Amino acid sequence: MKECFDIVLDSQLGERRGTLTIDETGGAVRGAILLVGFENAVAGEEKAGVLYLRHELQTLVSRLKCRSVIRVKGDRLDGTVSTDGAEMKLHGVRTGAPESEQAG
Repeated sequence: MKECFDIVLDSQLGERRGTLTIDETGGAVRGAILLVGFENAVAGEEKAGVLYLRHELQTLVSRLKCRSVIRVKGDRLDGTVSTDGAEMKLHGVRTGAPESEQAG
C-alpha cells in the first residue's frame, strides 16, 4: 500500500522539508525521499510499525549514504537518519496517497 508523508529532517544546517513516499508489500518497502530538490530512492523493510531503510541523500555538494529507523504511529512518524558522521532527527505527518494516485 502506498503512503505519503510530509517530513522534516533536522539537519546540521537546519530544518529541511520534503516528502517520504513508501510502498510496503509483505514487509518489503520501496519508495523515495524528496529533499532539497533531489529525489532519493529508499529500500528496506517494515517490522511491527517500524521502517528500516537504506538510502542515499543527495545534497548540493555531496551524496550521503544513510540508514533510517522510522516509527509510524497512526498518521505520524518519527525517527532518525544516520550517516557515517551524523545522526539527524526526522518527523512527519501522513498526507494520503501520492497525487498521481489521487488523480486516477
